[in-house]
Amino acid sequence: MAAVAIVAGACSSGTATTDASVVSTTEVPATSTRPGTTADAASPGTTAGSAAGGDQAAVEAEVATLSAFVEQQRGLEFKEPVPVHLAEGQEFEDLLFATVTDEDWEDVADEGVVLEALGLVPPGTDMRAALTNLLGAGVLGFYDTETNELVIRGAELDLLTRNTMVHELTHALDDQHFELSRPELATATDESGFTFTAVAEGSARHVETAWQQTLTPEERKARERAELDQGMEQVDRLLQVPQIMLDTMIAPYTLGQRFVDDIVETDGQQALNDAFVTLPSTTEQIMDPDKYRAGETAKPVPAPTAEGEVLDEGIIGQHVTALLLGDEVPGRVARTAAEGWGGDRFVAWRSADGKACMAATWVMDTPDDGDELRTALDEWAAGTPADATVTVVDPSTVSIRSCAARAGATG
Repeated sequence: MAAVAIVAGACSSGTATTDASVVSTTEVPATSTRPGTTADAASPGTTAGSAAGGDQAAVEAEVATLSAFVEQQRGLEFKEPVPVHLAEGQEFEDLLFATVTDEDWEDVADEGVVLEALGLVPPGTDMRAALTNLLGAGVLGFYDTETNELVIRGAELDLLTRNTMVHELTHALDDQHFELSRPELATATDESGFTFTAVAEGSARHVETAWQQTLTPEERKARERAELDQGMEQVDRLLQVPQIMLDTMIAPYTLGQRFVDDIVETDGQQALNDAFVTLPSTTEQIMDPDKYRAGETAKPVPAPTAEGEVLDEGIIGQHVTALLLGDEVPGRVARTAAEGWGGDRFVAWRSADGKACMAATWVMDTPDDGDELRTALDEWAAGTPADATVTVVDPSTVSIRSCAARAGATG
């Protein structure tokens, strides 16, 4: 879904503050310019970056050790050294947002129209501030696909820093073999941006989990405590972020890891390599790898009619459909109603009086699936602060029209 793809590039390991990468096709690029000098690296995988207050030789030795682990787990070899730069505080955030343009932020605002129209964020939400808080608080590291450098939040080689390095080195290795810079996906109106992120992050999470399993029980507890402490330091900023943005931030990593775990365990590492070339086309395929193997694609759905200038358009997908319903419907019911997803399209605009509005149409797999979705959407429409109506087009097809909160609505 284009409206929430903006936050799909921030990594998550299921906690508030995580080892992370902005390698996806979000409107916040992964590029940055690293200050400092470049040192010669002894071998592929060793660092040419700088340590923030640490021992550079120790950083290089650790990167070499972790790179060898990543190579062994992925069954691939680094083609060239990977610079690693440790940065703290404002320097890290400056690097994270270094190349974001005014146009990028305008796109963020447009994408927020859908969330506002659906009642998932309050009218007038400052999407720029929310995204800055989300990524600034929730990202522990990123791999820059322009400079081919890892930037890690931290100054010491503690367990959390090493964990982040493993994750990001996996991105670097995958980039050297499969090219993670795919700007064409940034403007795609299908789900390829999300699925690409899910494959990349699932690969990194798969290797990261394998590394965590090499730790002693005491080390695992220490890493978890460090991660929790990091999250607590950022909790005030995260409390300012709408829940839907947190949910969509986490999704590519939780769903992506399950997808990659299934692919690797069932079909082997080559199948994961192939997935970088032949991407899953829908979140349905990510959530159900058998549908990816079977090549079950989305059904074509005509775009609904917009009642104003189109600000955003695309596919909501099975996963975000479940998230949308889950805002007002019990989680299990929401997931079941979304499971019969066959395809959808949405458009978003602002009405003449300035309200955020959107229209969406779902085509489900069967009439029974259509009835389940309609029932769940009726319950959602009754509870959402948005002004929403649900229309049954035919037994398998359901549409909604939704505009921002009714006057006086509290949510």
